[in-house]
Formats: sequence, C-alpha cells, structure tokens
Amino acid sequence: MKAAYEAFEDENLPKLKQEHPSLRLSQLKQLLKKEWMKSPANPFNKPTKAYNETGNLKQNNLPEEKDSEDED
Repeated sequence: MKAAYEAFEDENLPKLKQEHPSLRLSQLKQLLKKEWMKSPANPFNKPTKAYNETGNLKQNNLPEEKDSEDED
C-alpha cells in the first residue's frame, strides 16, 4: 500500500502544485490524501467479495443421493 501511495504522490503532487501554487507542502499533502482516499489506484477501493459470497460456485455441490426404490 505504501508503494502505491508513493507512486500516486509522485504522479499527482506536481499537478496539485500547479493548481495551487500558494499552498504549503503540508496543505498540498492533505489535498493529495483526500484524493487518494477516493482514487481507484488505492488498493482499499478495489471491489471485494464478502467472505460468505459464493459467486458462480454451486452452494450444494454434493452428489445427489439415489432413491432406494430405483435400485430394486
């Protein structure tokens, strides 16, 4: 996560400096952090599945039982 944030910072900090030349570095980093929290580059913003979500898997993938009447 730290590497992803540093890459995001390297890419976006110069843009923020151009947009807000009068701000201090600490203020720029605050803006950068706000953008990072919403960014799709943030690994925490990736869609995840719930621990109990089955997806495409069958929930009952046990073999079906044969009726005892059919075997007679």
